[in-house]
Amino acid sequence: MAVLKLQEGHRVPVDPNSREAPLPLTLFRKRRFAGESHPVRNSHANLRATPVGYRARSLTMTSPHDRALLFSKRLYGGRVAFAHGMQDVPNSAKMFFKPIRAVRIDPFTLHLNVVLVRDGGRFPGSWPSSGDALAAIDAAINWTNRIWSGGLLWLERRHTEIHHAPRTFDIRWPLSRVPREWKRPGTIDVVFVNRIGRRDTVARAWPPVGGDTIVVGRATASGEVSDELMGYHLAREVGRLLGIDRGRPPEDPRNLMYRGAPLSVDPSRIHLLPHQVERVHRTLAGTGERRAVRHN
Repeated sequence: MAVLKLQEGHRVPVDPNSREAPLPLTLFRKRRFAGESHPVRNSHANLRATPVGYRARSLTMTSPHDRALLFSKRLYGGRVAFAHGMQDVPNSAKMFFKPIRAVRIDPFTLHLNVVLVRDGGRFPGSWPSSGDALAAIDAAINWTNRIWSGGLLWLERRHTEIHHAPRTFDIRWPLSRVPREWKRPGTIDVVFVNRIGRRDTVARAWPPVGGDTIVVGRATASGEVSDELMGYHLAREVGRLLGIDRGRPPEDPRNLMYRGAPLSVDPSRIHLLPHQVERVHRTLAGTGERRAVRHN
């Protein structure tokens, strides 16, 4: 299986009238690059208003760094294909058995509800104050974005709460200890505590029984966890929460979802596979709570 290396992501406004603007892909109305064409400069939730109409059937991509999500239904629904790199696709049916009705070239946003737990005047790890804690949490979220932005996802801390909760400061079973009232609909809840269990667990997610909740610990039995390692584990749990199979981890230790310890916490040395990106976006394109956390 081909490996897709996802580079550090950032949002750059594109002027669609500029000749220098990159063209991630060109869509064609008919198979084998026939009929009207449309060079895609922006995301389209509905291709009906474009020259290719509602059912584009082939495409070309001209740069190794280009990437796009192709959807079989308007409003970014239905089946999903992740197109990347230099390639010609003469028939979209070879990708997901449907015409292309929506296309996405910039990341979707996932809103995070961040909950920071303290015990009296103590914050997790050696954080001396809430300001230091939130700065480290933002650094971890930024690390996560350096991985997932390449898969067209962007995490944003939208809500923040700080709770004095000694029983949740060091927790053994986060599923039963995270109060229901801490959660917010339409977000992924990320709870930062001091320690999780007795082992070197940094983060855990409990889909679907526990709702869209991830618990991250600042300390383990081996000592305090760095911002980068928190970001690494947060990125992994986002993938698990959004449907990447826990039971079949990749054997490549450079893959984000590898079961063992990471070879590095340098984002440039960690990658995702195309089918992992597709799996996450199939979850977000579906119905129910998971789709509600995806914002355009």
